[in-house]
Amino acid sequence: MRVRVKFFAYTREITGRKEMEIDVKETARLGDILDILVEKFPALERYRDEIKMAINHEYAPLET
Repeated sequence: MRVRVKFFAYTREITGRKEMEIDVKETARLGDILDILVEKFPALERYRDEIKMAINHEYAPLET
């Protein structure tokens, strides 16, 4: 499945991107997507506990 990730504030500064698309398994959770992003952009690790993620404009826990 292909998902679009949008970056804001310091995550945009770290990644140098406004958004990107990544391929994930159908069973991927937000935490899995965050793991992929940290692997691609190691500087995000420092902010892992502060990063908020949303699905269709609704904040969701990483277990989602």
